[in-house]
Amino acid sequence: YSTNFNLHRNAEKGFSIQNASAQMLGGEIKFEGGSTPATASVPSAVVIRGQGVASALGLQQARSRSVPPWPVVIISGAMLCLSGYGVISAFKGSVLAMLAWAGMLTTTLLICQRMGYPQGWQFDSQTKRLQVPGSWLPLALFIAIFMVKFIVGAMLGMQPDLAQQLYFALPFSAMYGLLSGIFAARSLHAMRLSQA
Repeated sequence: YSTNFNLHRNAEKGFSIQNASAQMLGGEIKFEGGSTPATASVPSAVVIRGQGVASALGLQQARSRSVPPWPVVIISGAMLCLSGYGVISAFKGSVLAMLAWAGMLTTTLLICQRMGYPQGWQFDSQTKRLQVPGSWLPLALFIAIFMVKFIVGAMLGMQPDLAQQLYFALPFSAMYGLLSGIFAARSLHAMRLSQA
C-alpha cells in the first residue's frame, strides 16, 4: 500500500488534511479532515472523512473458495513484512518499538493457535488445494493496517518528535504486532495443513 496527503497546520486553528489518497491491494481510498478549534465550552476534536473502493483481493476473502496454500502464505507474509517495516520507518528503528511489535506479534500468534484460529480450513491432498471458508476478517485486517499507518503518518507529520516518545511509539507498535500476529497465524495454519 502507499499513501499521499497534504497536511496544513495553523497554531490557532489546528490542522487540516486535504487530498489524502492511498493505494491498498488494488483499491483506492481517499480521505480528508482535520481538527476543529477548541472553545471555552467545546474541546478540540479530530474529524476524518473517507471513501474508497475495496480491493478485489480483499473482497475475494469474503466468500468460500479453493486455493493453493502458497497465495495465503505469501499474502500473509507480505502483510507481516509491511507491518514490521511500518514500525521501523515510523520510529527510526527504535529497539523498544520493535520489541513491542515482536512481543505482541508472538502473543497474538500463540493466542490464535490456542483458540484454533483460523477455523474451518481443510486441505485436499489430491488437488493440493485449501478449502477456505469466507470471512470478512482479512479485508478488515487490510483496512486496519492501512488506518494505523495513515494515523501514524498524519500524527508524525504534525509532530515529528512523537517518534521518540514511548507513549506514542509503543502502543502503535503493539497494534502493528497484533495485526501481524493474526496474519502470521493464517500463514502458519496454511503451511501446517499442506504439510500434514
